[in-house]
Amino acid sequence: MTDIPLLYVRILSFCLVPIGVWLLIKGIQWIRRSFKGQILLELPYTTGTAVFEVMKPGVYALWQRGQLFKKTPVDKFKPVLYHVETDTAIRLQYSILRPSVNDFDHGRTELYTFYANAGIYKLELQEGSNVSAVEQAVAAMLPLPNMGHENYSIQIRKSQAQIFVFLSIPMILLGITGIMGGLVMGIFVAEIIQISQPY
Repeated sequence: MTDIPLLYVRILSFCLVPIGVWLLIKGIQWIRRSFKGQILLELPYTTGTAVFEVMKPGVYALWQRGQLFKKTPVDKFKPVLYHVETDTAIRLQYSILRPSVNDFDHGRTELYTFYANAGIYKLELQEGSNVSAVEQAVAAMLPLPNMGHENYSIQIRKSQAQIFVFLSIPMILLGITGIMGGLVMGIFVAEIIQISQPY
């Protein structure tokens, strides 16, 4: 094989690196976008009730936020959401995927999603439980200390389409593959071609 085709192969291989970097960055941005919806309300657990306003109709999410590695009081209350003008309860749907975001000290988990029109809403944390009997039994077995109620809160956020999460994972994997594959092929292309040729 001459040097000219080998050079072309090396150039094309190295071109995979910036493509992989772009895919990796875009995938990470999409994941971050999925969890960074606008905050409409942050209700401390000790307060128990608050009013907030929805400016645009859409899907919103109810998140719990608290310290990491401690038991949350999620089994001690049940959130109830009302539309103030009509005094009607808003249906809260369990979050199937339960996306979570953690930093060095605190974490948050999506509990419910709901659709809301523009208007004024009231959130109440009433006595009850958010979890099933099975989840309560599992939580009771965890050797974690209870979280102080002053460190626990409920957030209402604009919900982001979870399709970005499903798309971002293969994009990140393709990006890493492109970066690593482009570097390996670009550096060792001659050796790879020599090994693949029959004697």
